[in-house]
Amino acid sequence: MSPLPFPPKIYPASAGTGKTYTLAAEYIALMLADTSAKAFGRILAVTFTNKATAEMKERILRFLFDLANGGGDDVLQKVMEFMPQPAPSEAEVRSRAAKALSAIVHDYDFFRVETIDSFFWWLLSGVTHELGMPSGVRADINDKEAVRQAVDRLIKQSETDKELRIQMERYVHERIEDDKNWNFKNELLKLAGQLTSSGFLNKEEELVKSLNNISFENYRKEIGNRKAGIEQQLTALSENLPREFSNIMGDWETRISNAGDFSAYVRKMGNFEDFTPSTRMQNRIGDVKYWLKAADKKDDSAKAAAEQMRAVLAETEKERARLMPVLNTCAICLDRLNPLSLLQHTRKALQQVNEENSREMIAYVPYIFRSSVASADAPFVLERAGSRFDHIMIDEFQDTSSMQWENFRKLLLESMSTGGKCLLVGDVKQAIYRFRGGDWEILEGLNKAYKDKKNGGEDILCKMQTNFRTDERIVRFNNQFFPKAAAVIDSLGSGASHAVDIYEEAGCQEAKHKGDVGYVRIAVSSKHGAPAEDEEEGGGVLDEMAEQMQRLHADGLPYRC
Repeated sequence: MSPLPFPPKIYPASAGTGKTYTLAAEYIALMLADTSAKAFGRILAVTFTNKATAEMKERILRFLFDLANGGGDDVLQKVMEFMPQPAPSEAEVRSRAAKALSAIVHDYDFFRVETIDSFFWWLLSGVTHELGMPSGVRADINDKEAVRQAVDRLIKQSETDKELRIQMERYVHERIEDDKNWNFKNELLKLAGQLTSSGFLNKEEELVKSLNNISFENYRKEIGNRKAGIEQQLTALSENLPREFSNIMGDWETRISNAGDFSAYVRKMGNFEDFTPSTRMQNRIGDVKYWLKAADKKDDSAKAAAEQMRAVLAETEKERARLMPVLNTCAICLDRLNPLSLLQHTRKALQQVNEENSREMIAYVPYIFRSSVASADAPFVLERAGSRFDHIMIDEFQDTSSMQWENFRKLLLESMSTGGKCLLVGDVKQAIYRFRGGDWEILEGLNKAYKDKKNGGEDILCKMQTNFRTDERIVRFNNQFFPKAAAVIDSLGSGASHAVDIYEEAGCQEAKHKGDVGYVRIAVSSKHGAPAEDEEEGGGVLDEMAEQMQRLHADGLPYRC
């Protein structure tokens, strides 16, 4: 990640380190540094959930109220620290806070603390005509309800659409055969949820174009025939191998060392298993010296026969290795084909219900914005929206997807090019989990680009190392455990691994609450591998969690703090 032309201010901050407090204080400092009545309307603060938005607004308003009424001494000092120096007097700051609070209350619509998707939709709503979008269209924040409506319509449609009903029945049978959840509607809802995922939306245009050009049933037959043909070839290979060995050396099973290895090899090949030949079989393919028993190793005719068999085995393995990837690909395609067809049907149903309700789903907003700014620069979109932001703040920046960053980067550059400030707050350790499609490499790249660098004498990276929420024993455990766990993760991965680097850059936290207090318990599940398909399969973990919650509650800890 290359640095921005104008450096932002970045707070690498983990949960509990006071990032919301700091962000609210930064917001107020920017607002009070500008004495104009509507300075707050030129500050944009975005986050990723409605809950976080409400919390940020509440924190800013509460801080302003405290300052205006003679309280909030700790907030006052923080705000004055963030304001351009020399800062105004305490009395002046409190007076400005009272005026700013009144201005926000009277023009609350200009208080721009919102989710990133809501902000982009607000921008687009001002230029719908220029972008050729239908008038009156609205963004619906409840994407799940829209998907549910589409699934309900699809199920209703299957009552009269025979082909669709067959696909649905096949999907149910496939789930049952695989010992998976057979609750059809829930499974279809889960499948339809892919329509709002960043992975699907990034490839939607390309995928839809491909799907529109194929007949699923014809494709199924074609792939099925290809798979059957490969299975026939593998069957022939497994039957021919011992036959050719017998033609070369009639009593080969008694004269070849560890002849049972060949039986296992032939059996696996005939069962279409995808396997790697054993070390002994690989040795035999490579060198004839591994074939004969000691009594025959000096027999020239036996050695010549063994060489012929080695060549046959080598050719067989070469052909098997060529066929297996194709067979696996056919199997995967057949396994995914029916869900893909249902996904295509669900997408069409979703388009219909959205058109009928004159709405766009909130998950689609960044993609609509990207396509719109391809023909219109970000400054134009901002100008037509009737606003210009001097300062932009992004909370939970680790949740930013590549698409959202591509969009927002244009706005940041426009703001900072005119002297505005940009603040980014996030925890790269959370980014590796890719919540909401977040791309952890964005924040990690910016952290590396600005490490140890300054802007106007101030550090660009302002690490927040004090944990105000967690007891010391837990903080100490986290500091020791997770760097070691990161090393294990890196050792198990393939290619470039970054977990250790992420934890080294983040550094260790220090607990605000001192003392050997706090509770840590590690429970290792006996199950490994894929997550449970339903609650019954994951019951052991859930029962363990419920037991611990009840025990802690019995010890005096409330269910909700």
